[in-house]
Amino acid sequence: MEDLQETTMSGGQGTIFTAKYKGIDVIAKVMEIKDNEEQKANRIKKREVNLMSKFEECKYIARFYGWIQETEGIWLMVENLKGQDIKQYIAPTFKLRLNIKQKVKILLDTAEGLVFLHGKNIMHRDIKSANVGIDKEITEGSLDFTAKIFDFGVSKEENSKAAATHVSGTIKYNAPEQKNDSYTTQVDIYAFACMAFELFSEKVCYTDSKTKNINDTQLTNFVRTKDLRPDSHQKPKDDTPKEMISMYKQCWDKDPSKRMTAVELRDYLKNFYDTL
Repeated sequence: MEDLQETTMSGGQGTIFTAKYKGIDVIAKVMEIKDNEEQKANRIKKREVNLMSKFEECKYIARFYGWIQETEGIWLMVENLKGQDIKQYIAPTFKLRLNIKQKVKILLDTAEGLVFLHGKNIMHRDIKSANVGIDKEITEGSLDFTAKIFDFGVSKEENSKAAATHVSGTIKYNAPEQKNDSYTTQVDIYAFACMAFELFSEKVCYTDSKTKNINDTQLTNFVRTKDLRPDSHQKPKDDTPKEMISMYKQCWDKDPSKRMTAVELRDYLKNFYDTL
């Protein structure tokens, strides 16, 4: 552990540190494991260690550097995304306002990450603005950055059962079918659409006056039975391209088969990006 030096600390799933690991700037996530939690330890190793070790060749996934098991828990060492997550860029108080091409690049990079994951039959199951980070701080007008997917704590390999026995991820980004016993990688496309809406509205989903106080159960039911979507009571900014509105509306369709696949989404965004 001598190579791992704590510099700062913040909250999150587990305990999060920015640190040095073998001379590299990393984010170290410490997952506490008690003596009787062997099942939890195995789940972490399967979902995060085993999965993330397969992602090294993809530049759109936060790089995994290694893991250490100590008496207090499992330490996961992941690339330090110094531009932080994209949730900060939609906050009204944030100093930098992204332009259209920067927003589309973030979405295009994320779609590239999903193409990689879905190509390996992996469902992330928690795509959201807080789980997509930027490798370096974005400066005004610059496109010299890469958006990367991170946090694989609830990820799962899609198999013949395409199964999940409970709702996973963050409720407001869950697709309608995630209430059921089985679903596919298309749940990530639905969540992506919600994230895209956040970028172009510069507001977090379901924080308007009509939905911000409803609980998770109500939100899930309204999404499934009343077709509630992030734009039901909030609207994108006036400069939002119609191509982006069309994209996210298709990708949060109630019917998973009507959503774009990750490849179709990537190609659609690439074609639009090249016109900007």
